[in-house]
Amino acid sequence: MQLGKIPDDIKPFYDRFNAETPLSPEEEAAKKAAEEEEGGKKKKKGEKKKDGKKKKGKKGKDDDDGAGAIAKIGPSEVVQKFDEQYADFNEDWVNRDETDNPKQEHDVALAKLEVMPLLEEEYKTSVDEMIKMELENMKTLSGQKKKKGKKGKKKKKKKKKKKGLKLPGYKMIKDLAIKEILV
Repeated sequence: MQLGKIPDDIKPFYDRFNAETPLSPEEEAAKKAAEEEEGGKKKKKGEKKKDGKKKKGKKGKDDDDGAGAIAKIGPSEVVQKFDEQYADFNEDWVNRDETDNPKQEHDVALAKLEVMPLLEEEYKTSVDEMIKMELENMKTLSGQKKKKGKKGKKKKKKKKKKKGLKLPGYKMIKDLAIKEILV
């Protein structure tokens, strides 16, 4: 972003945090080596498939020999979800001392941890909308016009009402004189 220039959008503000760090020469060499190994494995598999097609088999039987059916090894999705729930329980509840809470009232700290990310996202969107509105106001005040796309045919221009600034409380003060507003 340049200094003194009004930005078009707030997206570059968030993109600056997503910039990838360049890889060191050692990391690049390791990445290339891993890609070459994967490429070599794929070529070898392709050669085996070609050789397998050349062989003649009996008409009634499949030539796959069960290679098409891949058996998954390891925990299923249900077991993984159960493990996540178990880990969450151990993190939140196992070491909690509830002797001082016989009524089983809510825990304020736990509620804050649960609700805080949702509120932060909501505030972020509302602040972004406000910033966009302020950027539009700054552009109209500075005299910059919005860029419009190319139109196919020229249409008759209609008389438009002059729009005021998009400010909070503008509707209440739009009919007042400047002296009344400032006093």
